[in-house]
Amino acid sequence: MLCRRFSRPSLTAALALAAAGFAAPAGAQESNAPARATDDPGTFPIPAVATDAWQLDLEHELPETIAVTDVFGHTQWYWYLTYTVVNHTGEDQNFIPEVTVATDSGNIIEAGRGVPARVYQAIADKQRNSLLESPQQVIGTLRQGEDFAKSSVIIWPVPPEDVDRFTLFFAGLSGESAVLRKPSTGEPILEQAIDPITGEPRVDENGNPVMRPLIARRALSLTYATPGTPASPQNISVTLLGEGQVMR
Repeated sequence: MLCRRFSRPSLTAALALAAAGFAAPAGAQESNAPARATDDPGTFPIPAVATDAWQLDLEHELPETIAVTDVFGHTQWYWYLTYTVVNHTGEDQNFIPEVTVATDSGNIIEAGRGVPARVYQAIADKQRNSLLESPQQVIGTLRQGEDFAKSSVIIWPVPPEDVDRFTLFFAGLSGESAVLRKPSTGEPILEQAIDPITGEPRVDENGNPVMRPLIARRALSLTYATPGTPASPQNISVTLLGEGQVMR
């Protein structure tokens, strides 16, 4: 199967993919590359061509499908993509992968959300890789060097509609981030802060929302062609159409 390594993108690829216009998660420390915005309010900052932010090395396979029987005896189909991440940054890094899948029908799927544990176990049994870790196990400190590489899997449900193309956005591989700014004024775009413990929106002592700048993080984008129908997902052929990086 095809294997690709995460690398710095060409500016053309970054420009083409930066206009995807999906919501940006907050998290990583901001790099000293300034946020850049275009006159189009739906676009996002462009990844720096050269950055001093840390970046992890990634190798990945083509996505595959697997059928898993649920507790009611119904067959459910899932996509999964296996990968290995290595830290050559010179320092231990906190690895927190966040993956979103956007389909050509307009659906946005957060990988891993609502996926039963039995799905990972079925994939592990199929892969027969003793080094494979679950999506939950892989989160945490990634030590330096090949000896401490981590292998895991990204899992998301096969949508009910026919999907001929989807793009996978993989964040958490780089420390580069940028504050999203209003194109007209250059002012930071704000969002209500979320309490990390309760998961509830934060308010101050007067009940007013606590606001914070909206942060975009550098993400690897992988676009695949998947012609076929959901009635026979095991027969879907998968082709990598493009690979780049965006800020989202």
